[in-house]
Amino acid sequence: CILYYTDVPSLFWLLLARRLLQLDCKWGATAAGLLSLSLRQTNIIWLLHSHLGDIQEFKEMAMHPFVILYVGFGGFLWWNGGVSLGDRSPYAACFHPAQLLYWLTLMLFLFLPRLEQFSARLK
Repeated sequence: CILYYTDVPSLFWLLLARRLLQLDCKWGATAAGLLSLSLRQTNIIWLLHSHLGDIQEFKEMAMHPFVILYVGFGGFLWWNGGVSLGDRSPYAACFHPAQLLYWLTLMLFLFLPRLEQFSARLK
């Protein structure tokens, strides 16, 4: 498995944004999120997931500096016409059955403890 040149720094900034968000350093988390997005635009999904993970944080979203990040990213999508920069032909969306299997395996792994609890209750 070869890591692309943006994978490690992108993951670093993404994890730093999450940690700063946990420490309630909202502007620092926004800056780290912006750096992560500058490397991999698809990190917007992970940033949204980490921010919207808590219902209370969702209620306070209007007061959060991450809104600037999300609105800016929406403007980038509108201006660029999509997520990827440059030649988009290698990144055309298509059905890939193996991705579905990867996802199902991940979900099974993540929810295995829940399945065990559920099966224990049925006994």
